Amino acid sequence: MFGADLEHTWGARKFYIYFFVCGVGAGIVDIIVKLLLDPHGRGTALVPTIGASGAIYGVLLAVAIVMPHRQVWVFPLPVTVSMRIFVIVMGAIEFFSTIGSTGDGVSHVCHLGGMLVGYIYLRRGSYLYNYRNFFTDWKRRRLRKKFEVYVRDHNEKPPSNPDNWVN
Repeated sequence: MFGADLEHTWGARKFYIYFFVCGVGAGIVDIIVKLLLDPHGRGTALVPTIGASGAIYGVLLAVAIVMPHRQVWVFPLPVTVSMRIFVIVMGAIEFFSTIGSTGDGVSHVCHLGGMLVGYIYLRRGSYLYNYRNFFTDWKRRRLRKKFEVYVRDHNEKPPSNPDNWVN
């Protein structure tokens, strides 16, 4: 439902790469959390995780970032909410379902992992912005000063005689 719009916006190649990265990243996050909670591998670490729901939650997050004001119908209720609010509520449901682990057979950590990996993937170019672009910002400030000097020099000269028409 949401993936088709994202695929049309990004193109098939970028969408499939994003979907794959979110799915694999969600699986890796799930394995890491299982190993942290059960380091000896006697309990939950041996239970396999099957499905693509982590990637689907990554797609939900991407749609909320790309199209935040898109309206979504909440099915049992005749109410529309923005995509941003919908994803925040779905993430909160998954977070509180992780805390109150009821043994329902759903890997809520995998869902949150898909959202986390998707967010990191979408924001990968914006980290360390100040350090990466320090030189570019310095050049822009320097050129701005040079341009101000150029404009100031030309403004101090008297204008040429604009009314000098030859008949």
